[in-house]
Amino acid sequence: MLELNGKPLASYSIGVCKEVFGTVAVVVKEREEAEGLDYDEIWLDQEVKRHPLVGVVSALEKCRGNGVLICACDLPLVRKQSLEKLLARASTGHTAVATSLRKVQPLLGVYQKNCLEDLKRALTGDASVTNAIDDLGADRVELPIEELFNVNTPADIDRAEDILRQRDLS
Repeated sequence: MLELNGKPLASYSIGVCKEVFGTVAVVVKEREEAEGLDYDEIWLDQEVKRHPLVGVVSALEKCRGNGVLICACDLPLVRKQSLEKLLARASTGHTAVATSLRKVQPLLGVYQKNCLEDLKRALTGDASVTNAIDDLGADRVELPIEELFNVNTPADIDRAEDILRQRDLS
C-alpha cells in the first residue's frame, strides 16, 4: 500500500469524505486492500474486468440512497470545498464529475443511481471513460488542477508531499 507522509495514501481521500459525510464506504476487490483504513463500511467489488468505472458501478449497486460520491484513493489532494461543490451541482439530480482544464476526472464525482444501467452498458461495450461520462450527460464541475493530481508512482508521492507542505505553509 502506498504511503504519503507516513499514512496510507487512501486515508487522505477517506478523511476528506468523512469531513463531508461523517461515514464512508470503500469499494475494494479484496478486503486486505482496506486494512489500516478508517472506513465505516466495505463493499467488495466482484467484477473481474478492469475499467475505471467498475468501482463506480459496484458502489451504485450497493448504495442505499439515490447516488454516491466517488473519490478515488489516489486523489490525496482533494479538499472539502471541492466535494461540496460537486454535491451542490448534483443536488439537482444530475451526475456531476470533476474536471480541470477540460480534462475529466471520472473518479471524483457524484453519480446518481439512475445512471447505473447506462454505466453497465458502457462497461460491456468497452466505452472510453470520457465517452461514458458524455453519454450520461454528466455536469462537469471545474476544480483546481492540483486536486485532480492522482498519485501512482514514487515521483508522484514526492510531488504530493511537496504540495501538502506548501499548503501547510500558507
